[in-house]
Amino acid sequence: MNNTYRVGVLGTGRSLSIVRRLSTDIAQEGCDLVAISTQTLGDHFGIMMVIDTDASSNELRGYLDPIVEKFDLSLTVDAVDKFEFCHKFPDVSIHVHGADKIGVFSYCMAIFNDAGLEILSMHSDLLGKAVDGGEDEFLNVIKGRATEGLEELQRAAENLRNNSIDVSITVIEEEDEE
Repeated sequence: MNNTYRVGVLGTGRSLSIVRRLSTDIAQEGCDLVAISTQTLGDHFGIMMVIDTDASSNELRGYLDPIVEKFDLSLTVDAVDKFEFCHKFPDVSIHVHGADKIGVFSYCMAIFNDAGLEILSMHSDLLGKAVDGGEDEFLNVIKGRATEGLEELQRAAENLRNNSIDVSITVIEEEDEE
């Protein structure tokens, strides 16, 4: 296979049926699905794939266009030089919960970035109003690597706690992730 592409698909509905269709059609065209990742946000989903093929990017788009049109999806196809197989196992899981205010997500990410958190996966949701009818609440679930050590992340978490944001950090052993 001479070409490697990063393919992004965005849509609404059932991502599992879309993944099945995409992977089937790609295989039938002789393309190798090297890696895939999916994420959902409510009824919306995103799928990222790495595909090896002898096809050009236009040919690959042509293989995918019938599915894109049928399910009203957004499609991006980008050539990549090389895909490195290097799965990184997270060593921490972090839950961040608090009142949803403009800029709070950015603030939390800046604090953790400065503490050396390498984010491998993240999911953020609005939870609705607090039980007492207060402000909307958010929850971020982050898995990553503590590149500067757990103590730095604990200091960052304490900084957030001092600003009325609940944070819990759990250490993940590699065998827990398999």
